[in-house]
Amino acid sequence: MFSRKVGNEDRDLFLVSSSDWETVLEAATASEAATLALEDQLEKRPSDTNISTVVLSLNLSKTLQEVDAPNNLHVLYAPKILANAGLHGESKRLQYIIDEIKSLS
Repeated sequence: MFSRKVGNEDRDLFLVSSSDWETVLEAATASEAATLALEDQLEKRPSDTNISTVVLSLNLSKTLQEVDAPNNLHVLYAPKILANAGLHGESKRLQYIIDEIKSLS
């Protein structure tokens, strides 16, 4: 369960998901939320964290205020989020896999 004091203007509440996991956390931006969530998943489940080609980051705070989910849902490229988290090797490996899949189509 997650709870917080409402009114913190600097940080919003985000729901972040990729592949078979999801996390709710506070962050200033969708990209920061995705990066922090990915770092947390890899720290807690280093051998059991799956990552799809994108990471979804939904700003729950703004969605609740505006009741406008499409404008508050950010689709972020997973290799970029891995690089943001300092996981450059993993980012390059995932980019290679994506490139290989693209070349087959």
